[in-house]
Amino acid sequence: MTKVIVLEKFSSSVNIGDVVDVKGGYFRNYLLPRGKVLRYSKENQEIFDEQREKIESENKKRIEEAKRIFDIIDGAVLDMHKSASNDSKLYGSVVAHEVVDTVYESKSVKIDPKFVNFREKIKEIGRFAITITLHPDVVANLELNVCKE
Repeated sequence: MTKVIVLEKFSSSVNIGDVVDVKGGYFRNYLLPRGKVLRYSKENQEIFDEQREKIESENKKRIEEAKRIFDIIDGAVLDMHKSASNDSKLYGSVVAHEVVDTVYESKSVKIDPKFVNFREKIKEIGRFAITITLHPDVVANLELNVCKE
């Protein structure tokens, strides 16, 4: 386990400034490269304390932007046209980039594909629930209506 100082929320259970233990691989491969944490030390704690106000204001801006997008897309029903066989099976499954493109075409909002969460793999025609995690505290729910071209 690695002790870290949280710079950006990556889970709804942690807050900015919290000192938490995370698994070493998660720290090295995900949190540190994305600038979400600092390895805990007295020096890093002092650096964080000096920059805390700036870090919290940047997070507040991210939350405000997430809420703005949430107001536009939450509860939306989006139609996506895909090639399918006669028995309603898709030729390939729906991927995050296609959802992002559909959201942009219908709502004129850009979303990062890494925010798209499928509850199940979409491999056939039908209606499916999708969540978009805009921020750990802001999650939009959409319904995707996959139709045959």
